[in-house]
Amino acid sequence: MIDTTLQNSAFQNCTNLVSITIPNSVTAIKRKVFQGCTSLVSVTISNGVMNIRASAFEGCTSLTSITIPESVTQIGEFAFLDCTSLTFVECKSITPPKAEEVLFSDITYKDAVLYVPLGSGLTYKSAPYWGNFDHIVGK
Repeated sequence: MIDTTLQNSAFQNCTNLVSITIPNSVTAIKRKVFQGCTSLVSVTISNGVMNIRASAFEGCTSLTSITIPESVTQIGEFAFLDCTSLTFVECKSITPPKAEEVLFSDITYKDAVLYVPLGSGLTYKSAPYWGNFDHIVGK
């Protein structure tokens, strides 16, 4: 079987990384893969990814938006912690991905807008850790 994951800490502290597209062939983003990539502004996660592990994007202070595809069913603790520039978070799944722990920093929960599929706002508002967002909008 071919390993289709981005391995632990693969790009950790790669401060020259600005943009990344994760292809459909990748099924999991493991722990701390992009942690500390302080210049990372743009991430495209393709619909093959099912799991985003703990601290995967922690400390990506230049990241302004993230779209989590419908295929993602689980997100590990602190996955987007200290991504202090995040203002746009979109989750494409009607059912919120299972959150193991706090996913984002308090400033993100307070200032960013979480966009969810129309009709699923209340589901996200009542889901552990997703409900921490002050602004949840159906689109």
